[in-house]
Amino acid sequence: PFIYYGNIKIGSIVTGTVLSVESFGVRVSISEHIRGLVPSLHLADIRLKHPERKFTEGKKIRCRVLEVNPKCHKLLLTHKKSLLKSSLPPLCSKEDAFEGGVYHGTIVSVRHYGCVVAFYGDVKGLIHKTELSFHVIDDPVSCFRVGQVVQCRLISTSHGKLRFSLRELSKASAEGNEEVSDESPIGTLLETRPSGVSSEKGLTVDVLPAGKTTAFIPLHHFSDHLDHCRHLFAALSKSLGGGENGEKPPSLKGVVIHRDQTYLKTVSLKPSLMTPDAVDQAKLEFDDLKVGLAMVGWIHQIMSYGAFLQFSSGLVGLAPIKYLADRFVASPNDVCRTGQSFYSKVMEVDKVKRRFLVSLRLSDLNEKPRLKMLSGVDLLQSFLREKRTIDQHLSQQDKRSPQSVLSLEIGSVVQGRVAEKSNMGLFLKLDDCSFKCFVPPGQYSDETKLKAVVSGVVLDHDAMKNMIYVSLKDYLVESK
Repeated sequence: PFIYYGNIKIGSIVTGTVLSVESFGVRVSISEHIRGLVPSLHLADIRLKHPERKFTEGKKIRCRVLEVNPKCHKLLLTHKKSLLKSSLPPLCSKEDAFEGGVYHGTIVSVRHYGCVVAFYGDVKGLIHKTELSFHVIDDPVSCFRVGQVVQCRLISTSHGKLRFSLRELSKASAEGNEEVSDESPIGTLLETRPSGVSSEKGLTVDVLPAGKTTAFIPLHHFSDHLDHCRHLFAALSKSLGGGENGEKPPSLKGVVIHRDQTYLKTVSLKPSLMTPDAVDQAKLEFDDLKVGLAMVGWIHQIMSYGAFLQFSSGLVGLAPIKYLADRFVASPNDVCRTGQSFYSKVMEVDKVKRRFLVSLRLSDLNEKPRLKMLSGVDLLQSFLREKRTIDQHLSQQDKRSPQSVLSLEIGSVVQGRVAEKSNMGLFLKLDDCSFKCFVPPGQYSDETKLKAVVSGVVLDHDAMKNMIYVSLKDYLVESK
């Protein structure tokens, strides 16, 4: 039972008794000493012409708390069914908001420039008319109404002002593509092929075998190795025009991780999300979360106080700065990057606010391993496989010199002049070559001098850095 107004949390569900129906709303009794108001705008999902017929004195009704002010004994409630049944986390304060988050809100004003949407507490935001639909809406008043509940995505928190979008959540319905509406739930493994549409944010793919539906692969979901993502994206984008013999782009195996973004299905190519345990976890809902549960996800947003992890189920949890590593972390940017894959462990679950905290610390993950992770061998194999693809793409792309990085076989002998020398190693200048030639410490004599002409053996090459690694060890050079 609620004793005073301070006991009631914003966003929580309460049951009250109708006291009276007024012109401005319905007065409700929550307990002996607590009274609340359901404004006319929040009596139902539609405008009621005769609310007295539905809300009779003494009737029990369920409501969700919109706003509480203990000092003024003010309690505002909503009886909208869409808000009562919403499984999305209530946006109760600007501190809870994170870019990319999806929330239910109520339109409180429709202007020529867009719609003002109210959430919980005193949180409000703007949906500019350019974000209302994929189609041009010149007059929002003709398409939206005050009191309408909308599901929107937060796209900006700049200068403390919240900006939302409906475009990403409306494309599927705008296209009217019924074939994909009930297919490929989250966690489904798919075979896809690049369809010919790419942008700086990612790549559109056709879902095989029919190829009648499309999905989207975000840029940072091309690999668990974040440095590979942009290069793999570039390689696949180049294949859209077909090869020299007109062959089709390669097929890609991925997993459905979301269904409400720019395209109906969002697919990830991250191997860590395609393990059996990870696929099973894609079906998790908030009520399934328990302290100690291990999950795999990726960094969705980095803040000064921690990092938000998103999971393929659509859930988003916060990893506070103290849970980011087993050592002291001055800034979250020191240990993680947006899009980076992480294994995590649930540390706290707040059922009321529908929020949860996770830890990325290895010491926490080692306590009770409940998730089958990718082995080091699996990660290494995927790294090398991706590196070969990138190397081949970059070697074909490099037309600046007669020789590309990959034209020099590992084990071949090169000759060059020492251009730089430091404690980190040597850099050689090779004739007629635009790429860098690096000699790591321990692979040359301390007596090697600047501008000296030397011979070395190629140890490795890195097409992404446009660099080869060389050893000047005499016994290696002489063996050739």
